[in-house]
This record gives sequence, structure tokens and C-alpha cells, in this order.
Amino acid sequence: MIQLSKIKLAKSIELPVKCNLNVLEAIQKEYGTVAEFEKRIVPFREVTVGEEIKRLPKEPDIGAVTFGLTLMVLEGIEIDREENHTEYTDLSRRQLLNVITRDYRALANDIHEELRRCFEIKK
Repeated sequence: MIQLSKIKLAKSIELPVKCNLNVLEAIQKEYGTVAEFEKRIVPFREVTVGEEIKRLPKEPDIGAVTFGLTLMVLEGIEIDREENHTEYTDLSRRQLLNVITRDYRALANDIHEELRRCFEIKK
């Protein structure tokens, strides 16, 4: 059985989310590398304070956030349908993005967390 996480899109809307090789392949095709995608969803800028270099967060690339979110949610829905026979109304990218009421920075963090989970060693 495939483990699925949930992502909260709005106050009462949570959907399954999954980052797997299908998602990574699409990310790599779009951004060249997974690392480049990651830099866009959780970007930092380096600032020198005295002799110390600090990494401060920058605004995420909304295009990268929505690209990753759409891939991961649609993959999660498809797996949930296959594994658990859960019924969902078919969602287009536009419909999915229109239900979101959460801050895009919070969504970027959630997507990054799912991306990180994708690389964990399974026990």
C-alpha cells in the first residue's frame, strides 16, 4: 500500500499529495533538475551581516509552486483512486488552483516537505 500525505488547500479542503518518480520526471523535464525546482519553491538570498553570511528567505516562484502542487495532488488523487477506490470529481489545473485559499508561501513549504519525503529512505 502506498503511503499518501494530505495537503490543506482551504479551510475545509484537503487532498492527497504524492511525490514519486512520475512527479520527479515531470519536474526535471520542466526545470532541468530537481534541485533547480527546489531553489524556486524555497529560495534564499545570502546577506552579509558583519563577517557572517546569513541565508534569508525570498519569495517563492508562484509558477513553480503551482506546477509542483498540481503534479503532486493529481498524482495523489490517482493513487488514492487506484489503491483505495476513493471517488473524486475530475479536476483541471484551473479548478484545483481556484479552490486554494491558503497563502502560497505555506503551500510552497508543504510542497517542499513532500519533495523531501520523496527522498527519504524507506524502512
